[in-house]
Amino acid sequence: MKTRAITIAAAMAATAALLAGCSSGAAPGDDAGVGTAEKPVTIKFWHPSQFTPQIVEAFEKSHPGIKVDYTVVPSNQPDIAAKLIAAVQAGDAPDVVKAEYQMLPYLVSQGAVSDIQTFKIDDGDYRDSVRGLVNFGGKDYGAPEDFTPMMFFYRADLFDELGLTVPTTWDEYEALAKKVKEIAPDKFLGNYNFDSNDLAGWSAQAGADWWKSDGETWSVGIDDPATVKAAEYRSKLIQAGLISTATGPGVNNLLADGTILSWNAGAWAPGTIMNANPALDGKWRAAPMPVWNAGDTETAVSGGSAIILVKNTKVRTAAETFIKWFTDSEEGILTRWQYSNNLSGSSRMDDSKEILEMKPSPIDPTQEYLKLVASQKPKVFSNWGPNALLMQSTWKDLAPRAISGEISMQDAITKLQKTVVDDMKRTGFEVKG
Repeated sequence: MKTRAITIAAAMAATAALLAGCSSGAAPGDDAGVGTAEKPVTIKFWHPSQFTPQIVEAFEKSHPGIKVDYTVVPSNQPDIAAKLIAAVQAGDAPDVVKAEYQMLPYLVSQGAVSDIQTFKIDDGDYRDSVRGLVNFGGKDYGAPEDFTPMMFFYRADLFDELGLTVPTTWDEYEALAKKVKEIAPDKFLGNYNFDSNDLAGWSAQAGADWWKSDGETWSVGIDDPATVKAAEYRSKLIQAGLISTATGPGVNNLLADGTILSWNAGAWAPGTIMNANPALDGKWRAAPMPVWNAGDTETAVSGGSAIILVKNTKVRTAAETFIKWFTDSEEGILTRWQYSNNLSGSSRMDDSKEILEMKPSPIDPTQEYLKLVASQKPKVFSNWGPNALLMQSTWKDLAPRAISGEISMQDAITKLQKTVVDDMKRTGFEVKG
């Protein structure tokens, strides 16, 4: 199904479901509760990680009254959304699903998600920066699993060889990109491939807040000066030939052979880097992402997900027990950390000796990578909007046109704003302005 088709699906009840905070779960009498080892309750769980079986095994060992029937699903969010909505409508949906934060408002607006009722996000150790991303109309529609602060990953060996210094501000980054071209014309400091998540992260770091809701009214601020600033900055670097615009597998090849010297990416990046070339172990390092102004401390975010409860589940208590364990228990976090470089949505284990010993840096064993990631202060939007998918596909079309000079960057951002607002109004949302 095309992204736009998903976004513009009929949503006449969207405002009521999303902003009034209507619960869409099964009636309390339908809940099967928690079983026993002899007669366990079974919940159905969708998650894209290939390591789901190991995580489920740990949960079942400590919760013998609950069995988890897991399905490892593709990570493509539009496909997961379409599949989930179809399953809800057919009465054959899972009970628990992983959903990226930008997907959650759409799923809530389509009535595919139930609010969490047996525990409160505010009572857990969930990070302040992500609590709002699961809350709509005063109710929590999921629990934060993880999120990914953006970091500056760089080839330490080549930086040393070329006499380069890690930049701390974007002005320094631009100056460094120019220096790289002067002393090594066949290399690039970095890469940008028009990804909307990157634009969102850089814009939020600069002060943008694209979507806000106030009661039943939304405001959309994609075209604010902070977004234009972030977009024009990278456009300037690309037009000057200072950074690469490679896409797909070509990026990994250029990272592996030293053509691209650094990568501004989410905390998940080390896995990609080492998969591209395991022989580079110890040659890459991580540093905080540059900031817009000297003295700033906030970084951008690229991605992150919640674990959500699906509409009409008849195993709410068991499902929410699993969600709480998965996202905010010591055992759940320790288990997930074995298979992820993303920062947990809960800060419960940030200072855990077990975490630090379990996960040395995947790119440089001498660096306390997880401690560095956990120390970052991410800046995020108040919330994602219900048509974030449309935003993503629209930007993918507009960005190359703006960077090539076909249209101005200001016009591209203005068109992105108008497309998002028009779509929200057409699908039943009240939008200010």
